[in-house]
Amino acid sequence: MLLNQKNLRVVVFVSFLVISVIPVLLLSWWVMDSARDNEYEAVEEKHLLVAKNLSLALSRYAQDTVAILEFIAGHSLENIDSKFRKLLHSQNISSLRIFNKSGEQVSALSTADISVPGALTSAQLSALKQAAQNTETVFLPIQHDSKGQPRILIITPLFGDRQYYLVAEMTTAYFSVLQSRIKFGVLGHAAIVDQVGNVLAHPKAAWVRSIKNISKVSAVKRMMGRDTGVEQFYSPAKKADMIAGLTFVEETGWGVMVPQPVAELETRIEQIKYATMGVSAFGVLLAILISWFLSNRLSRPTQQLSAWQEAVLDSADYCVISTDTHGVIATFNKKAEQMLGYASAELIGKKTPALIHDPNEVKQYAETLSNEFGELIEPGFEVFVKKARAGLIDEREWHYIHKNGSKLPVYLSVTALRSVSGEVIGFLGIGTDLTERKAMQANLREAEMLYHALFDNAGDAIILLDTEGTVTDCNPATLELFGCTRNQFTGKSIDEYSPELQPDGLTSLEKARKILQATVTHGEQFFDWLHARQDGAIFDAEVRLSKVEIKNKPYFLGIIRDITERKSLEKKLAFQAGHDSLTGLPNRKSLHEAFPRHVKAADALNNSIVMMLLDLDRFKEINDTLGHHLGDQVLAQVGPRLRNRCPDEAATIARLGGDEFALIISTDITTENLRLMAEDLVEALRRPFHVGGFNVTVGASLGVAIYPEHGKNSHELLRAADVAMYSAKKRSVGVAFYDPSTDEYSTQRLTLANELNLAIQEKQFVLHYQPKINIATGKVSGLEALVRWDHPREGLMYPGSFLDIVEMSDVINLFTQAVTELAVADKKRMLTMEISQTIAINLSARNLIDNTCFDAIESSLARNNLLPSEIELELTESAVMQDPDNAVEIVNKFHSRGIKTAIDDYGTGYSSLSYLRQLSVSALKIDRSFVIEMRKNTQDSAIVRSTIALAHSLDLKVIAEGVEDSETLELLKEMQCDEAQGYGICRPQPLDEIITWIKSN
Repeated sequence: MLLNQKNLRVVVFVSFLVISVIPVLLLSWWVMDSARDNEYEAVEEKHLLVAKNLSLALSRYAQDTVAILEFIAGHSLENIDSKFRKLLHSQNISSLRIFNKSGEQVSALSTADISVPGALTSAQLSALKQAAQNTETVFLPIQHDSKGQPRILIITPLFGDRQYYLVAEMTTAYFSVLQSRIKFGVLGHAAIVDQVGNVLAHPKAAWVRSIKNISKVSAVKRMMGRDTGVEQFYSPAKKADMIAGLTFVEETGWGVMVPQPVAELETRIEQIKYATMGVSAFGVLLAILISWFLSNRLSRPTQQLSAWQEAVLDSADYCVISTDTHGVIATFNKKAEQMLGYASAELIGKKTPALIHDPNEVKQYAETLSNEFGELIEPGFEVFVKKARAGLIDEREWHYIHKNGSKLPVYLSVTALRSVSGEVIGFLGIGTDLTERKAMQANLREAEMLYHALFDNAGDAIILLDTEGTVTDCNPATLELFGCTRNQFTGKSIDEYSPELQPDGLTSLEKARKILQATVTHGEQFFDWLHARQDGAIFDAEVRLSKVEIKNKPYFLGIIRDITERKSLEKKLAFQAGHDSLTGLPNRKSLHEAFPRHVKAADALNNSIVMMLLDLDRFKEINDTLGHHLGDQVLAQVGPRLRNRCPDEAATIARLGGDEFALIISTDITTENLRLMAEDLVEALRRPFHVGGFNVTVGASLGVAIYPEHGKNSHELLRAADVAMYSAKKRSVGVAFYDPSTDEYSTQRLTLANELNLAIQEKQFVLHYQPKINIATGKVSGLEALVRWDHPREGLMYPGSFLDIVEMSDVINLFTQAVTELAVADKKRMLTMEISQTIAINLSARNLIDNTCFDAIESSLARNNLLPSEIELELTESAVMQDPDNAVEIVNKFHSRGIKTAIDDYGTGYSSLSYLRQLSVSALKIDRSFVIEMRKNTQDSAIVRSTIALAHSLDLKVIAEGVEDSETLELLKEMQCDEAQGYGICRPQPLDEIITWIKSN
């Protein structure tokens, strides 16, 4: 029994061993023989599938890039906002540049915080010119840019005539990312090349940087020939025989291959061989275990292949779903889970249409396919794979239905999966989420709607011109501005709605062409233009013209604004700036500006230039008796009378101010005839003026100066004519010619006049002070500031030597400001020494007509933190009476600010009591000529006494000037005069000496 059992065990063992070993050995030989084929077959399918997936990703990448660039090609680079920059940057577009067909850069844009690359390299330029022959977007082979970086140039034509091209520079970042995701075994990898075999992505980064060309590799040659399949070849990089799946990118010609060393496959086969031998050795005793072990070992390569496929699919940025031939889902990658909200386990093993597709879309497409194939196709899985079964790729937009019921747009590509024998074994669907793209398209539509809203509702006229300058479109504001219909305006050249000539003398057609060309060459143009409305009315316009591109076509966009009112106002202001508001005659400024024109015209005719200065006599009496309004009417008639009598029609007749007029005349007559002409002008003004029902008569004194004998410019001539005019007035002769021999100070005065500006700048003017005393108490009541010129050549000069020159010059206002600043600064210093007396500052007649005088004085006080009551102002009676109305206004203005004013040299200016009562003055200063002689001349004494009484009746303080001795001071005290000043009290002295004098007295 034991033997039998033992024998049985042996038999069973031997039998099981025989039964096990023979099948195992046979299986081993079969496995070793077929494992190689299976391994190669599995690897080929796997590598080719991965290569196709990479190719599809690159195809989408290229399509998206082309779509973006073609959109941008319809717009100007200056309008690209930050969103588009980010979009371009996300597509690895480093820069955009526009080149003409000669390769010259026209415009550029960087998509990141880096500078735009420099000029194209010679190789890039050559490639650009060759690609310029195409009218579609072209991807050029990778080349180094000017900084040595590998870049792919993408060229998109801007215009149909291929004159300009949008050139984008693409980095290899995206290729590197895709390549880095693919790894098989130890040395298995992915490689991407361009259409000529240059490396775009490879594990050896140096090959990318150096743009390694591997076109001689057999697999690369097949990709360059746009072939798809599997290839074995020798790899110099890996120094090994490789097997690779390879394909190409349809849009760009790029090649994609996924190689793996053959040795790694042989290693796998060797592992199977050894495992099989082990199973044979232990097959008898461990048949079940060995069978399990062998099945496990045999299935491992397939499991690894599945894991590799899953890793690749899950790393893809698009939805990948594969099915069997009946529509049952076999694979469902991570992106599909994200897009649809399902876990892969929820859908694998189920049919797709009813779960993730819109049934209405499926039904509609079924009808389309039925018409296309001529057979009834029921809504269902066959709708998606009908074309794929026929060997086609079905690509179109669908809507996936998310697990939560929402819809999302996708672009779905369906292809058939085939076995080695070509039999369809399943289908592969690759879906790209179009949500962002649809949003971008919606934003574009919204932007276009906004543009049209702005275009149609803009207040300014907006027109669109083609490259020939013909109007193709306009907004409603344009039709309103030009008073026409759209049909009348469009289709016409813009010069047809313009006068024949523009202000610069060019025809509207000629100038329009020049501006259009300038816009093309230099960019936006901004200019003034004369337009004509439909009814022929001419109007001034302001135009902004720029280049734009709409649907890849070049246009000019013009914005037109009617500036007729502005031009009219500018002309009015320009006229007012150069003309007298009362008479409409040119003013002093225009007189000087006209002088060079007269000189030029006279030189051409060999004529002489004459400057005449005319002053009306007894005009003040008209103002005093009849009023200023009738006096103004007289002044308004002077210009026409002079014009009617002047033989030179081109003469400039100007009003200088008050009752002074000047003429510039070009003539060829003799001096004697010139005198007759001047006397005729004077005689014309002696005839009665009819104003306000009165016949009034005035006289005139006229001075004549001749160019260049009496002056080299208008200022010198006017001064000479002024000297002559005062000579005529003094001698009551009507007309006088300038005589240099009688103007003993002319050279010196001109020299001093020319030195005034420098004197002010170098602070050559200084102040001396003369005290005023209260006659009743003997105390110092104030100081009068008296200016001196510390001349570097002439020494200390008194006012009589230069003040009249200052008053006749253009620096009078600067001079007054300088004197005021000195006086205010001295007053501030006095306050620090507890000396409280006020300082009186003298103003001239010219200051009364200067609107800035008041502001300058107030500003000086404010800067030095002084109260208005710390200073006083003095105006001569004659200065007040030159323009009484203006004097009343400015004196009252000073009074309202707390600044006191005194009338200086009273008794010499024929002032009327009415004006004296209107002036808000605080004191009268009796002229020294009356004070000096009043002890000897009873008439002067009576004048002084009556002046004091008059002033006191008006509640004014009286100050007597020219007090030379104590007897005069006593007499003034008897007359109840308030204050006195003069050499008998104290001579004018510098401030330090006056301060010493005050403290000692």
